[in-house]
Parts: sequence; C-alpha cells; structure tokens
Amino acid sequence: MNIKSFKIEGLFNQFDHCIEFKNNITIIIGKNGVGKTSCLELLYSLFNGDFAKLCGIPYKKIIVKFDSENKEEWEVIPQSNSVKISTNKKDDDPLLINIDKLKEIINNIGNRYKFTGLNGFFDRATDSFVSFEQLPDIIKNRIPLSIPMWYSKKVQENNVKIIQAQRLINYPYISDNRDFIYVDRYGDRVNARPPQNNALKNAENLSKQIKDIISKASDIATNLDKTFPNRLLTGMFKDNNTENVKELKNRLNKLKYKRNELSSVGLIGTEKEMSTPQTLDIDKYAINTLNLYIQDSMKKLEPYEDILKKLQKLTEIINKRFLYKKIIIDKDRGYRFINDQKDEIPIEKLSSGEQNELVMFYNLLFECNENSLILIDEPEISLHIEWLNNLLQDLIDISNLSGLSMMIATHSPDFIGEYWNLTTELQYFQYRQSKIRE
Repeated sequence: MNIKSFKIEGLFNQFDHCIEFKNNITIIIGKNGVGKTSCLELLYSLFNGDFAKLCGIPYKKIIVKFDSENKEEWEVIPQSNSVKISTNKKDDDPLLINIDKLKEIINNIGNRYKFTGLNGFFDRATDSFVSFEQLPDIIKNRIPLSIPMWYSKKVQENNVKIIQAQRLINYPYISDNRDFIYVDRYGDRVNARPPQNNALKNAENLSKQIKDIISKASDIATNLDKTFPNRLLTGMFKDNNTENVKELKNRLNKLKYKRNELSSVGLIGTEKEMSTPQTLDIDKYAINTLNLYIQDSMKKLEPYEDILKKLQKLTEIINKRFLYKKIIIDKDRGYRFINDQKDEIPIEKLSSGEQNELVMFYNLLFECNENSLILIDEPEISLHIEWLNNLLQDLIDISNLSGLSMMIATHSPDFIGEYWNLTTELQYFQYRQSKIRE
C-alpha cells in the first residue's frame, strides 16, 4: 500500500477533510455527520471501481497522493452524470465514466451478475467475483467499458478492502424463484436465501481452507515417502555429514515443538513422538537416517506455516476475550465453541458483541492479503469497555503479523486509549461558499 493521503473537498457541500496516513494504523475521529463513514466508502469505491458510489455521495473533489518517487496524484471530480479520474501525469489520459453507460451495463448483464467496476462482476449464483475475461461471451459483447492501464496498475498495487459496521449478515443469491425478495442497498432486487450469519459462513470457509492445506501436505508426504528408501540408501553411506549428536537432538526437539504447535490448534493429531536419543555413540548411518527423517518431516509441515500463525493469533485473541468459553479449531467445522463444562455452544448463540469480534478478526486474519489497506468502520460496536481497552492493540498485532495497513473510523476514546498520536480529527468546518459558487 503506497497511499500517502486522502483529501476531499465539499463533502455534502459542507466539509473539507484531509487524512494523512500514519504508518500502518490511521484512526479518524469526529462528530456524527462529518463524513467518517463516507470517506471510507469513497476511498474503497475509488480503488475497487465502484463508480456509481463515486457519484452517489455529494462532494466537489477528491485528491489522493501516493508515496512514490514521481509524486503521483489522482484527482476525482464528479459531474452531473459522470465521474472523471485523472492523474498529474501529462501522458495519462483521464478515465471518464458515464453513469448512463454504467446503468446500460448493469441492465445488459442480467440479474445473475452485478457490475462492481474494476473488480469485475459479482456472480450471485456462486457468491464470488469474476473478471471480465471469465464472463460468458454473450455477456462480454454487451459491455462497452475501457479501463486505462495506469488506473488498473495503481489499483493492483493498492488492494483496498472494507469491513463495514454491519458485518454479521450476508445475503447470498440463488437462481430459482423464492417468496423472499431482497433489495440491496443499491436498489437491486434479487432473489435471495434468508440472511446468512457470517460467523457461520467463516467457519465453513476455514474448514475448506484447512482441508486444502491438509491435502497439499498429504501430497508432499506421499511424494517424499515414495522416494524415501532410494534417498536413504543413496545417502546412508556418505561420509560428508559433519552433524554431531547434540545438533541432531536440537533439530529433533524443534521438530517436536513444531508438531506440538500444530496439534495445539487442531491442524494435526496428537501422536506419540519418537524419543530423542540419549546416548552419544550413534554411528554415522543412524545420523544420516535421522537427518533425512527430520528433513522430510519439516517439509511435510511447511504448508501449515502461514495458517498456523493466524490460527494462533485468532485463538489467543478470542480466548482472552470471551468469558467462560473457548474457541476450538476443527478441520471439519472450521471452529466451534465450548464452555467451562466442555458443553458445546452454537456459534449463533454467541452474543452480538462476540460475533462481531469473531467476524472482524477472522476477516482480518484470513481474508485480507499482505500489503492491503483495510478500512474498518466502528470496530467498537456492541463491545464492553474492557474489550475496547485492548482492541486497538490486537489490531496493531494483526497488522504486524499479516502486513496490513488500517484506516479506522471510531467514536470511542476507550478504543483509542494511549494511541492518540494515530488519530486525525475530521473537523466540523463549514465548506467555503466561494468554492461552492465555483
């Protein structure tokens, strides 16, 4: 992420705001109505090609500065029925999006696909995003839209995601007719299943992710086991291994520790470990054999490395917050919860505050790519003050672990705690009337 600042003029024809990004965490504060959520939504829309939203909120101009050698800037100006996005480079042709054409695109692609701008199209039937190239030819031929390279390149460099204040409910699409008709916030009428709980959906997604990793690890193990006898016989009699028994013991202990870590979060089962050799008279053949065994074992565990750190952080955060209950990672169910008496607690029976926390932390750890900018609206919703006091530190830890930058809108001084140096206040200053007349 190399966005340096976000400046908006004439928001609601009333406010000028300038937000300078502060390293990995930027917190915006201000009274109700000054446009904190709107700033998040406009920034998200700009870097996700939601051009309709860029024209849906009243403002005069947006200027985005990037942290680059050539001091690149973007200027966004909404017009009566279009939005113009340009750079400060003379050779870059501006991107001009006509909203009437946008409506034509939306009308022409039917009910199944929702146009989302640069991200492509949301396929309601599969609950996933597809690119322009993945659309059926009959749909592609109806879409008169051209995106300049400078815009596409910069958006790819700055992956921006948003976690809304309302994050518990999801409205998936189905193709057959049902009595329940859902109208989304953009006015689209779509056939929909009843609202789906995102805490439950995330558990399903985690189970799929874990099973994919187990399958990958199994493939690696199979290939290594097939070649193990040949590699063992080839290397057993070589005399070039200078490793001593003490070093071998250290490596065996590291392997044991790694397996215990994986077992503690449910990624592998608990098995009886081979005891570490205690004597010092192991011959070179045994050393070569154990050396190969350790090498293969560590390779078999490599696919788990990334998800291990994320699961450790998720269980650490949840278990220190949730009272009288703990999260259990389960490869078949993703995660589940038990109380102090070992009785299972249905996920949907968690409090609204617990579910909000669970969804937010899961999304940050498992659905956000490294170097992304994550926009979070009101993370303090439904939280007790004790949780608020530790929430920002948890977000900072996740930012460091996953390589994320965050821009957070909040009303809560308890959330900010001692980190007021990370805040930018959106002041309630009247937008200059001279600019409005212009």
